[in-house]
Amino acid sequence: MSPDQLESYGYAEFAKLEKAFGPTLEEKLHSAALMIHDLDLKQPGLKNLLRSKGIGDNALIASMLIQHASIYHARKGR
Repeated sequence: MSPDQLESYGYAEFAKLEKAFGPTLEEKLHSAALMIHDLDLKQPGLKNLLRSKGIGDNALIASMLIQHASIYHARKGR
């Protein structure tokens, strides 16, 4: 995809996430970002993967990361 297409794709996917998670989306994305940061420190490359080709913008991928973040933080005691 071109840079413009990637940008449009990102906005469309974010709208899907807003619809699915409503007003809690920002909090959930922050939680997922903390998990991603922790995991990237242990095994570098995850952040770069999610930034490439719109992978991290995909609503299904973001939703899975959000769901796994709650499990991750529960196990970490956060």
